[in-house]
Amino acid sequence: MVKPILRRLKENTIFLILLITYSGKNNTPKVISKKTDMTLQGALQYVKEMNKMGLVEYENRRIKITMKGIQYMQDYHKEFTNFIKNVGLDLNIIDKCSAVAEEDIKHGDKVHLFMQGGIMTAYKTKHSLSYGIAVTDSKKGEVVVISNLRGLLKFPYGTVYVVRIYYGLKENGDKLKEFMNKNNIKIAGVEGIEALWYCKKFHINTDISFGAIYGVIDAAIRGLDVIFFVSGLEFSDIMNEFKKACDKYPVLNIKNIDITDI
Repeated sequence: MVKPILRRLKENTIFLILLITYSGKNNTPKVISKKTDMTLQGALQYVKEMNKMGLVEYENRRIKITMKGIQYMQDYHKEFTNFIKNVGLDLNIIDKCSAVAEEDIKHGDKVHLFMQGGIMTAYKTKHSLSYGIAVTDSKKGEVVVISNLRGLLKFPYGTVYVVRIYYGLKENGDKLKEFMNKNNIKIAGVEGIEALWYCKKFHINTDISFGAIYGVIDAAIRGLDVIFFVSGLEFSDIMNEFKKACDKYPVLNIKNIDITDI
C-alpha cells in the first residue's frame, strides 16, 4: 500500500534538500544541516545516498543537483500539487465565487450566501453562516463576484430518484408525471436510448441528457431533487458511478424506483 505523500518522510526530506540545492550556491552538508534543521551527520548521510541515486553530485564537499534530481523535483511537485488540489475539493475549499445578487450590491459590501433553486445567491440584509466581500458593483439580478469567503454554506442535498427503463416496457408515463408533480421534482435526466425513447413517447421533458450522470449528481449536490431515467443496459454502470459519488458525498441520497410500484 502506497503511503500518503505527507507520511513519506524520506521522500519529503530528499525533495527539501534538492530544493535548497537548486535554489542556492555553494551548498555543503553543513548548509543543508542548518536549513533543514537536522544534524550534520544526518545531512551528510542523505547527501551520500542521493549521490548514489544520481540526484546530486557530491564532490569536494560541494553539492550540485543533476538533471535526474530536477526530474525528481518536478514529479514530486506534481504529485503534491494534485494531493493539495484533491484535499481542497474534498473540503469544498474555495476563495472566490460568483453569485446572483438579490439586492443592489457595491464593491466592498459584506454579503451573505445562499443556495436557492440550485443557484448561488447573495444578500446584504439576509444573514447566513457563509459570507464574503463583494469585489464588483452589481444591480439586483446581476452577477456579483465575492472574495474573502468565510464559513460554510449549509443546505440539504437533493434526492436522486433512479428509474430503470428497459426495452418493451409498457407502463404508462402518466404515473411518472404524477410522481414528479407529487414530489415537486422539476429536474429530469436521461441515460441510454431506451430511456430517451420512453421520455419522448410520453412527453416527459428532460433537462440533462449528455454526460447525464455528472449533471444529475451536480444538481443533487446543489440541493435539487432529480428523477433519472436510465436504460437497462446502462443501469449497472450508472449505479456503480453513484456508489463512487456516495463515497465522496456520504449524505447524497439515491433512491432506486421501480416504475411498477409507483
